[in-house]
Amino acid sequence: MAKQIIKTLVLLGLTAGLLAFAFQGMDPRELWDGMRKANPYLVAVSIGLGYLAVVFRAYRWRIVLRSIEHPVSAPAAVHSVALSYLVNLVVPRGGEVARCTAIQQTGGVPVDKALGTVVMERIIDLIMSLVLVAVVLGLNWTELQALPNAVAEFGRTNGAADNTSSAAETGVVASAGFPAWGWLLLALAAVGAAAFWAVRRWGWVQIKSKVFDFVQGLLAGLRSVARLDNPAGFWGHTLAIWACYFLMVYLMFFALPATSNITVAHALFVMMSATFSYIVPAPGGFGTYHVFVTSALWVTGVPMADGLVFATVVHSSQTAMMLLSGTVGFAGLAFLRKKTSERGQG
Repeated sequence: MAKQIIKTLVLLGLTAGLLAFAFQGMDPRELWDGMRKANPYLVAVSIGLGYLAVVFRAYRWRIVLRSIEHPVSAPAAVHSVALSYLVNLVVPRGGEVARCTAIQQTGGVPVDKALGTVVMERIIDLIMSLVLVAVVLGLNWTELQALPNAVAEFGRTNGAADNTSSAAETGVVASAGFPAWGWLLLALAAVGAAAFWAVRRWGWVQIKSKVFDFVQGLLAGLRSVARLDNPAGFWGHTLAIWACYFLMVYLMFFALPATSNITVAHALFVMMSATFSYIVPAPGGFGTYHVFVTSALWVTGVPMADGLVFATVVHSSQTAMMLLSGTVGFAGLAFLRKKTSERGQG
């Protein structure tokens, strides 16, 4: 219990620190004035697309569960997935456990089997993320090189409000940004540090066992896709999920004047940068999302002040969607549990 409390306090402290870093020097009135310029209709459509992605993910999950002989109702799946997004806002990755527990209570799916299907889904999502990175590497190599310098510049300028120039005007992009060999050294350093930490903690024998288990789990997850009773539906829903992810952000560019001239290639670059922001275990991407998206937009020619307004509008709207859909999901699951209990008593 004490360990969990400490972990929660650390996460809250990290979130507060990241938010303070993201908004340092930004005049709240300027931020609010910028957010008020957002087209409310496009914001509403973006929120709708975010929830549609939840629905597609739930229906994809139903295909997987049905293939392991545990069919569940659409409301149970949708509400469980919506609840997982709500829990993830507070406890990173805690939503997966909440989702599996909810479907066990409303659909009778054993938690261990439900967790297995979620792991398989995460593997597919990882593959889709790598595809996105590969596309961005081909379309935005120069911008990607400049991203680390832009993140550093974000901190150096004491917040976005002090910088009304684009990266091109300040020479970050023109200076060729972060060199390719620098990326390689960073990757090697990260791998070396992780390997050193792992050896100190577990030793070589346990590491080999964990790597073997991971690879076996990865292969098992990929093989399970081939055993689905509706693989076309699974992949169709997967593409629909990622199309919603892209469109809900892409439309928001046109909701604000400063970002309305974005190209599709740059939109994909910003989307990938947003994905990077969730690597840091900050609840809901608070702070990290704002820094990475603002920096990515700055690299593409949007002043930092305007980029921070955009990041805040997108993050706030999607957070509102998660709060609303998660709350509805929580209430819906309670209703379904009550019906299941009454049916069992009858």
